[in-house]
Amino acid sequence: MTRRTHLRFAAAAMAAVGVACAAGCTPAPLPGVLAMERTETGGARALIAPCAQAVVLDFSVYAKGRTDGLYSWDVTNDAMSGGIASVDLFTAPPGWSVTDSTLTDVQTEGTYKAKFWGSGAGYRALNGELSFTAQQLASLKPGKVLVNKNGKTRTADRSAFLKYDPERCEP
Repeated sequence: MTRRTHLRFAAAAMAAVGVACAAGCTPAPLPGVLAMERTETGGARALIAPCAQAVVLDFSVYAKGRTDGLYSWDVTNDAMSGGIASVDLFTAPPGWSVTDSTLTDVQTEGTYKAKFWGSGAGYRALNGELSFTAQQLASLKPGKVLVNKNGKTRTADRSAFLKYDPERCEP
């Protein structure tokens, strides 16, 4: 092979890897793996569905549609290992670091999006997201959570959400 052929082959291989990563390394968020509930004190708590060998690496919530800047709250798993079942908004879990704190509370008006990313069994990407309003969160009764169902935010039973369902964890 000539040098030119080697370069063409290398460029084609790099392009193929780039396309594969763009298409497969960042899958779409899975519906139903992230929920939001009101805490006993009226705050907000994100719940992550029980998925086999799930490791959440990053969690964030941000205000959508604000014109006066991006407001978000983001925490990162320092150990990059271990599972977590919930995150109380605006309080970093033990072993996690706050990386952005321009959003400090869920106000009475506005729309928010909570997201997490991590990995599941077999090192597959595991991502979840949920849009919600402050009004939806405030209207939750005990034992109820907000979930993403078919692209829409719906109310569901907390106990049903926390039940292990391996199919919901599959991309």
